[in-house]
Amino acid sequence: MEKFCIFCGKTPRSKNMEHVIPQWLIKLTGDSARKISLGIDFNNPDSPLRSYAFNQFKFPSCQLCNSKFGELESKAKPIIENILNDNPLSASDFNTFFDWLDKVRIGLWLAFFYLDNNAADIEPNYHITFRVGIYDRMSAIYKANDDMERISFIASNTPAFQYYPSCFTLVINKYYFFNLSSHFLFSRRVGFPYPKTQLYDPTIKKVAVDLDHSRNRVMYPLIRKSIWDPCKQIYQPMFSSPEFSDELKNEYYDNEYIRSNSLDWHNGVGCIYLQHNGKIINYSQSHNKSWIPKKGLDRDIIEEEIVNQTLDFQIYMMGITLITDSLTEEHKKYIEMQLTFAKRFNKALVKEYNKTIAQQLH
Repeated sequence: MEKFCIFCGKTPRSKNMEHVIPQWLIKLTGDSARKISLGIDFNNPDSPLRSYAFNQFKFPSCQLCNSKFGELESKAKPIIENILNDNPLSASDFNTFFDWLDKVRIGLWLAFFYLDNNAADIEPNYHITFRVGIYDRMSAIYKANDDMERISFIASNTPAFQYYPSCFTLVINKYYFFNLSSHFLFSRRVGFPYPKTQLYDPTIKKVAVDLDHSRNRVMYPLIRKSIWDPCKQIYQPMFSSPEFSDELKNEYYDNEYIRSNSLDWHNGVGCIYLQHNGKIINYSQSHNKSWIPKKGLDRDIIEEEIVNQTLDFQIYMMGITLITDSLTEEHKKYIEMQLTFAKRFNKALVKEYNKTIAQQLH
């Protein structure tokens, strides 16, 4: 397999290596040389679970791309530190945090693409640069009641995640960040323009969208599928896709409602919403602590619920976002086969995980 830059997708220039989990975060949460379990090796499924030293979990990149995204890391670091210390955050902080989560999620997707030597038989048509700050994104934030130092990423090595990297959970010390991101994920329910139809054009590998005008009102909940409740849910609609022409943006997004519900209208950045206790509010630009879950939970309880929720939502996200109408029958059958395999795999993981939990309780 030819090497490519995980940021731009091209052959790496002035070769460099990118730590998908940044070194500053590894050091912040423990020994930088400690090992992390990376699950099944799909090229050798009968072998023991893989493990890597954190400081060796790095992948090819261009030096220029690496330096460019180093700026995002520099902005994200103090925000992560504030989160771990339960400090106040602003809407702008969450915008940066979501950009960083986009980078980590897509970085992990490409990392496992490398590690598994493309066992999922996919052809990535985008890389980190083309997914940061592009699509609607949300995070449900859960808090454990202990101070364990830890980094973990849940369900980032499943076939469902390889087929469609839209859902995973990142664990940093006492905080669990359940993360979803996809085009128009909750645009309709937040009152933004939404697609009437979407057709995938395989010749250019892009989706053609026929938009409907915004409804100019928020509908609760922003995602209709149930999310485990003892959390604070943070949402941000985005309309910065390069597929949006200036003409389209002016026709559908240039109105008072969209402008007043944007952090940066010109760059297609929606405002931050907080959903909790049956209410949805605009998160303030002033620093505040409303993002913090009211109480910490036993880690074992969070682990059980979050593993199940993440695996379940991965299949849900594939079902609501895959567009097959314009594909050949052969291609449709291939995608259906992938979806069936992903469902069976995740269901088997849930069954095995719950079985392990049950045995531990007896």
